[in-house]
Amino acid sequence: MKKTIFLLALAFGAGGTAAEAQESLVVYNAAGAEAQSFALTDIVKITLGDDDVTVVTSGSKASTFKYDDVRSIKFSNLTTGITPTQITGSDLKLYLRNGMIGAENAVKPAKAMIFDIGGRVVMTRDGWDGTPFSVASLAKGVYILKVNNNTLKFTRQ
Repeated sequence: MKKTIFLLALAFGAGGTAAEAQESLVVYNAAGAEAQSFALTDIVKITLGDDDVTVVTSGSKASTFKYDDVRSIKFSNLTTGITPTQITGSDLKLYLRNGMIGAENAVKPAKAMIFDIGGRVVMTRDGWDGTPFSVASLAKGVYILKVNNNTLKFTRQ
């Protein structure tokens, strides 16, 4: 059971300290001792045993942690490669702010469509004039807003 929980924590962990500058795996000790950080580029393999986990880094350097001694394992400073991108074919400036989609410049009423990463239309606004509207009803993920020949890629978190 502990191994399953550990695997889930390892797979879905996120966070870390702000002082770390590179993508890393951070092991936090249950007793409150200082966390150990491993640069992802240095990790050769991670082995999950019945009672422990071993992180092997370049140079065959191994660090073993008992599951009972580990409070959490998190990934730090991960980059997703998904950043807001805007392509404009006119003066129209689409934006996402505080969960609201809008346009900075006046828009002639047009159809606004939001597509999910699979290309399916998940939201539409007929006759949209640039007035901000909420995207809070969308599931977390990556989306593309298209208005005429203007697009905005955004992430709903």
